[in-house]
Amino acid sequence: MANFSGGHDAYRLVTGSDGTGLTQQLTVTSATGTSTTVFGTQTRAVQVVIGGTVSSNSYVFCKFYSTGQPTSQATSTTDAPVPVNWVQVFKCNPGERMSLIANDATTSYRAYISELTD
Repeated sequence: MANFSGGHDAYRLVTGSDGTGLTQQLTVTSATGTSTTVFGTQTRAVQVVIGGTVSSNSYVFCKFYSTGQPTSQATSTTDAPVPVNWVQVFKCNPGERMSLIANDATTSYRAYISELTD
């Protein structure tokens, strides 16, 4: 039987000096959006989990950017949608940040962004 894991990326949680994982928790709304702090030097991917009530508009849009980039705010017209109550892994670069904005104007969501490494 073939080893199917060869076709998928496997990551480990990035841990701080105290041994705990590096997970950022953000409240995401459609009003202004929000951003993470800068990802660490070992971060090669992030796991994004959006928690909240599911409706037909239950999406959070995500965008990666570097500090100093002119357009850093995620928008609902050009950036990657992540459904609510879904786990999504994105590759990224050390030193980047993630911007998030909700699609649903009536609900706020809780986002958990866990930093991962090879």
